[in-house]
Amino acid sequence: AGGTITENGTSVVCASFTSTSGHSYNIKYSTNDLTVYGNVTLESGVTFTSAETSYLVLHGSSSHTFTANGASLYGIDFDGTGAYTLGASFTASSYLYIKNGSVSAGSYNITASYFEFTSSATINMGSGTWEIKPTGGGDVIYINSSVVINAQTSTLKINHQDVDVYNVETYNGITWNN
Repeated sequence: AGGTITENGTSVVCASFTSTSGHSYNIKYSTNDLTVYGNVTLESGVTFTSAETSYLVLHGSSSHTFTANGASLYGIDFDGTGAYTLGASFTASSYLYIKNGSVSAGSYNITASYFEFTSSATINMGSGTWEIKPTGGGDVIYINSSVVINAQTSTLKINHQDVDVYNVETYNGITWNN
């Protein structure tokens, strides 16, 4: 029980990814992303570690569910044209990218050190808290003007006093409340 699964420098792609073993283990990818085209179900005890430029990429083209269930994530990239619905809250120790398609958070919370929303993404923030916990100063959030954000009753929390919020204050007339 336990151990490490290591990506060896080649692309790792799978249709769906499910981890319900009850074991603790590490998934280590160093030079390429781990790309999943379907549903993702993880579990507590699973830890994703990565080089600075590698992420868990969700690249589906239809409706899928992403359920972290307490797994330790590094960076996550919603890059497919499909619709992802969260099945649990999650924390990424690095980046959250939402580039294409739609992401619906429902009542779940999302925490990352940096948010970037670009291209033709639609984000349904739901009723949870979206928290930015940067690891240092600098930019913490970027939103491209073509992104559609449905804030619903969510809370956006920036948990650091020394950060730059870029391209957000005037984003499509949205009022950002405290």
